[in-house]
Amino acid sequence: LGAAQISRYLIISSFETWQAVSNWYIALAKDQWVADAEIRKVVAELTKDLSDEMEIIKAIHEFVVKSTRYVALEFGIHGHKPYPAPLVLKRRFGDCKDKASLLKVMLAVAGIRADFVLIRTRPNGAISTTIPTPYLFDHAIVYLPKYKLFLDGTAETSGINELPFQDQGAIA
Repeated sequence: LGAAQISRYLIISSFETWQAVSNWYIALAKDQWVADAEIRKVVAELTKDLSDEMEIIKAIHEFVVKSTRYVALEFGIHGHKPYPAPLVLKRRFGDCKDKASLLKVMLAVAGIRADFVLIRTRPNGAISTTIPTPYLFDHAIVYLPKYKLFLDGTAETSGINELPFQDQGAIA
């Protein structure tokens, strides 16, 4: 059980709707979701001999999971805002929102739509969603609508067809 399930909590928010939360986050992060020449080059190398879209997804996901270390530098605004995807690739590290951003951008370069998704992982427990606020969420992954598939860029022991336990059944 998460702390919110065994103790009292208070949620205060200046957001009126979940759409307002979404709009705020997209405005905050969208400039970080850009591809530069290096990202395009890496995607081209990863996918050069692949024609099957699912194989392309697997290759890009595996690259993000295995070639970027999970390191959280969440100072100031970067507690919410991901670092630019080209910087994450260059540094080869980032937190969940950085890795999700890189995955989103690399998939976009390959022509595959991936949506950035904020989630509240299971270890933090269920919580009321009646008050819209970005502070409920503690993790970021991507969603591929075409395949109804969620991908976690930090999931070192999961493939593309399985989510880590902490992501399963999470509030998104």
